Amino acid sequence: KPWGIAGSRNGMWAVTDFYKDCVYMFDKDDRLVTTFGRRSSGKGELSSPVAVAFDADDHVYVADHSNNKIQKFTIDDKFLIQFGNGKLKCPRGLTVHNSKVYVTGANNRVSVFRLNGKFFSFIGEGQLGSPRGVAISNDNMLLVADE
Repeated sequence: KPWGIAGSRNGMWAVTDFYKDCVYMFDKDDRLVTTFGRRSSGKGELSSPVAVAFDADDHVYVADHSNNKIQKFTIDDKFLIQFGNGKLKCPRGLTVHNSKVYVTGANNRVSVFRLNGKFFSFIGEGQLGSPRGVAISNDNMLLVADE
């Protein structure tokens, strides 16, 4: 079941599959290039991935919903790092902007991390009900879809 989708600066795009626990990578001509992930909780393994995003260097960030973390990969599916353990609960929304990773989840806030996975800050604690999607506008405003 496709869930999240994102495009890179070089024309690649990624789709998460919630039930097959994987990410499909497509090239700019819409051809499937690779698939990565499998159901488990280890490094590079996914459990119900929902959101996906790219940074300026075309690294792929995946909101690993049931494992309560974010995983970072190269565009050709090499695992790099995982982060968010203890700071995230069922991450749902994800965006990358200005060297920061913004994540929404069931802990009812936006968690912000640096690209290296180091925790930066929380936004909206006590102000959000059940945040889902997150984005940054062209004028650098944080946008949160809150249920």
